[in-house]
Amino acid sequence: MGELDVTTVEAEQLSTSFNAWAANSTVNVLEELRTAGGNRYFVANRLKPLITEPRISITRKGQDPVQLDNVTNYIGFTNKKDPIPIDDDDERRFFVHFVNFTKVDDFVKHASNGTLGRVDYYNRLFATLKNHPLQLKKWLLDYPISEEFSRMQTAPETLAKKSMQEAEKAKNTGLPEAIRILERGGKYLSNEIFATKYLFVELSKYPELENEFYSPKDKNLLLRKLENYSELPKKINCKGEVLRFYAKRLDWKNKDVLDYFKEYNKTAPEPIEGIPDDSEFTPRYQNEFEDNTPLEKSENPHITSIENDMIELGTEPTKETRKTLELLCEVTELRKTRERLNNE
Repeated sequence: MGELDVTTVEAEQLSTSFNAWAANSTVNVLEELRTAGGNRYFVANRLKPLITEPRISITRKGQDPVQLDNVTNYIGFTNKKDPIPIDDDDERRFFVHFVNFTKVDDFVKHASNGTLGRVDYYNRLFATLKNHPLQLKKWLLDYPISEEFSRMQTAPETLAKKSMQEAEKAKNTGLPEAIRILERGGKYLSNEIFATKYLFVELSKYPELENEFYSPKDKNLLLRKLENYSELPKKINCKGEVLRFYAKRLDWKNKDVLDYFKEYNKTAPEPIEGIPDDSEFTPRYQNEFEDNTPLEKSENPHITSIENDMIELGTEPTKETRKTLELLCEVTELRKTRERLNNE
């Protein structure tokens, strides 16, 4: 096909936000396709529209994205059996084939019927590619394609692809439980928005998961797998507790979250059978959200000023925040006294 029609894409290029490599090639060869951690899902989701969509968005460094016709085909090579996550929804996109050899010498012996060693085999192979490209092209064009294959609208099912799908399901530790927890709801937990801290509190109640989510890496990996949720740009102050939230939409404000869960916990669904239950996380927990005792105005003008700013920003001052502000004021006064004594 020629060097101008075929482009090699390195694994590192798939993990960046730029994708100029996806334009102006007939075939992109993905070399050593292998990703790890959360990048596996980023790369897999990035490849999907490139495989199926007729027009794609191309982003070059320092330039605005542009829409171009998608004329590129993809082929990937890897030494791993789980290079990217493939789930049941990806059956139409990927054709997966595993070779039957794990050692080069075994492959060479099979391909040459035992007549050549490794060096001789590859010398002949590369010489053929270099000296007889037209003959190879004719052979490929004349190769018979079955009617059954021609009628296929999706990538063929293979045992290799099934193996990858099953391996991926085995890696989704905690995902089914997390989905069920959000469907049930609880303290700062719902199907629309949830606090990550309390999601992992609930997950830890499952005996088989209690030791699974110690590291931030493990937690972030599970959060990436929860489809349709994104992290809110800012943390939310929930009655003095600053929490990280994920939601299906990103326009939640501090007061919106508090009002939502105050109302939600009055009508939260009953626990689902088979899920660990704790009355602290059932609708009876709504009492926390019904403490509407108003705060008296502080005698400290600095605290009053800060609390007025909090109200303007949509955050209601609480007894917990008042205690924190009073402590900060005491510390500030102590530092001023210490500096004055040092200067005398």
